Amino acid sequence: RKRTTGRHLPLPPLTMETADDYSSGAAEFSLGGLSEEQAAVYDRQLRVWGVEAQKRLGGAKFLVAGLTGLASEACKNVVLAGIGTMVLYDDGTPSAEAAPGNFLAGAGAADGAVSVAAATAATLQEMNPFCKVEVVGPGGAGGGEFSGVNAASLAGCDAVLVCGAPLAEAERINDACREAGAAFFAADC
Repeated sequence: RKRTTGRHLPLPPLTMETADDYSSGAAEFSLGGLSEEQAAVYDRQLRVWGVEAQKRLGGAKFLVAGLTGLASEACKNVVLAGIGTMVLYDDGTPSAEAAPGNFLAGAGAADGAVSVAAATAATLQEMNPFCKVEVVGPGGAGGGEFSGVNAASLAGCDAVLVCGAPLAEAERINDACREAGAAFFAADC
């Protein structure tokens, strides 16, 4: 498959030997600590936002609670872009009861014997082996329990996405994010 720019001009593969840095126009291109395998996987991102931005993304930690269809789409996109660590908050919901739009949970556990978070984590890890995928939380409460999302559990997180939380819970988690220095995003769909 031939890669092209928006003008449909063929681009050479991005390797250690590539002389041009397409994102910044630098005369010398360095992968800045990324392996050649990572450079091949993240080729598009490197060309759009450059090596430094990709390295920052690779060092970032993103927590997601409330694994709805929207959350699964966000997780997929962030993991494929090359986030360093994806943390899924496990409320204990069995994968057989996953939100209808969560396409990641169904693919991660055919028998439904694991939690939505564990099934989603398995699928995400398969999508990008360079990303570390973790599951945290009480793992037994079920049904949208967010009590374990607090300042302590958010330590080291750069961003937090909460889906389906009641307004009071979302506000509490937002306050915890401010305390932890993490960006906060909430959605209800």
